[in-house]
Amino acid sequence: MFKKVLIISVALLLAGTIVMGAGTKAEAKKYVIGLSNFSLGNSWRVQMIEEARYAASQNKDVERLIVTHSEGDISKQIADAISRFEGKDTV
Repeated sequence: MFKKVLIISVALLLAGTIVMGAGTKAEAKKYVIGLSNFSLGNSWRVQMIEEARYAASQNKDVERLIVTHSEGDISKQIADAISRFEGKDTV
């Protein structure tokens, strides 16, 4: 009798765990990231962009990385940031 109760209890416990686990699994959010670069005039800035692209490609939570270059024009950088990155997850 004890063995039957133990088996039923374990089965109910496992069934409850499976049902609870299935109900709490949420779909992972994918992020869109904007990177506004002032200039490609330095080799370290080129490397920075490549590193950002690589990191984004390796992260399953990143849907897309948007990179803009303002070519040394701060007004263009601000305009790019406002127009291209509005509503994105992070800049």
